[in-house]
Amino acid sequence: MEPKSKKAKWEEIHGCIKIGTSAVCTLCNDSITARTYNVERYFLTKHKNSLSTMMEDEKLEHIKKCVMQYTQQKSSLQQFVVKHHPSTKSSFIASLKMVNFSKIHF
Repeated sequence: MEPKSKKAKWEEIHGCIKIGTSAVCTLCNDSITARTYNVERYFLTKHKNSLSTMMEDEKLEHIKKCVMQYTQQKSSLQQFVVKHHPSTKSSFIASLKMVNFSKIHF
């Protein structure tokens, strides 16, 4: 059996997803520097009390649910942005033309 990658460990045990050079805690949506030490320390200090009343299985299930919700939300937002991209682009072009047209030329 292969050892789990950092990414899998962060998601399954700590509920954090790596995004670029940062990690996002899916339990509270805080941003953390993406280093194993920081993620582990953050999880233990921020969520130790709130998750301490849960059994280990319940804790892992709760974390899994939070990661899944975050992933679904991110996916929905990406679909929305892609779907509405043409109108955003058109709005930007129209704004740029208005600004350029209104410029005072000396």
